[in-house]
Amino acid sequence: MVGLRKSFRAGNTARMNTQHRPRLLIPRPLAQGQAFARSVEDRMPGRWDCVVHPIMKIRFSDIAIPEGDAIFTSANGVAAWVRATDRRGIAHCVGPGTTVKAAAAGFDARQAGATAAELIDTLAILPTTHFVHLRGAHARDDVAHRLQTAQHQVAGVVGYAQLPMALPDWVSQGLATGEIAAVTLFSPRSAQLLHEALGGGRLAPECALYCLSQAVAEAAGPLRTGRVLIAARPDGNAMLDLLARVGAI
Repeated sequence: MVGLRKSFRAGNTARMNTQHRPRLLIPRPLAQGQAFARSVEDRMPGRWDCVVHPIMKIRFSDIAIPEGDAIFTSANGVAAWVRATDRRGIAHCVGPGTTVKAAAAGFDARQAGATAAELIDTLAILPTTHFVHLRGAHARDDVAHRLQTAQHQVAGVVGYAQLPMALPDWVSQGLATGEIAAVTLFSPRSAQLLHEALGGGRLAPECALYCLSQAVAEAAGPLRTGRVLIAARPDGNAMLDLLARVGAI
């Protein structure tokens, strides 16, 4: 068993436990998944048996970053920038979590919206300036292009890729049979990769989906047969609120 608490497990050495708590699959990259599992246990002790198993891994690229204010739509973008250069400055961020990460990395971090669409609206009305959007290879919104139409100079730099990881058979079976009671999905890419990992199959009707946003819920459409619940805001705290409020009811 791998993990930072006895209350959750991670990696392919884990097996279904014999406890009666509902099992919650957290298919985030390992470090992020373990951190969220800790938060679940701290917020609602004993409510969930958290199963942390990544559906993707992050592979960073060797990149050169041009001059300009940073735009970060994910914490991985912050990490990619930090790997590439010591230069810091203003960072316009989506969501509180990414803003905190950017501030901790030494940026003058400013939350410009809860979603990429809100960030675009916020930055579009600023005086013309240069921006650098450091994004993943599978970004859903073309932030650079949309800001360019508002007469901004924007460089879109792909700093990392979200590569698929296979699920162990016991997790796939748990999703198909309902032995895993719920899944948290934090991105459309996660929903897509989970569907692919299940061979195009669907979740059991008993398995609920907890989605970070409407966009994630839409991407999860091919997986759905049971309940789909959407966080009030697209951030980790709102996902915790949703899990605490709804639980396994």
